[in-house]
Amino acid sequence: MDARSLELLEFPMIRARLAAATSFPPSRRAAELLEPSADPTVVERRLDETDQTRALIEE
Repeated sequence: MDARSLELLEFPMIRARLAAATSFPPSRRAAELLEPSADPTVVERRLDETDQTRALIEE
């Protein structure tokens, strides 16, 4: 995804907010390095990880 599209979607702000919400330095660094993917396999894996995390939080 090009930089202009990322700016329009406010991705840098979202990534910064995610990083600020972490309490573990390696997690913060991982959040700061996140980039969107157009690869369907990667997207599906990340969505599965999100679903699993939400399920753990809701327990």
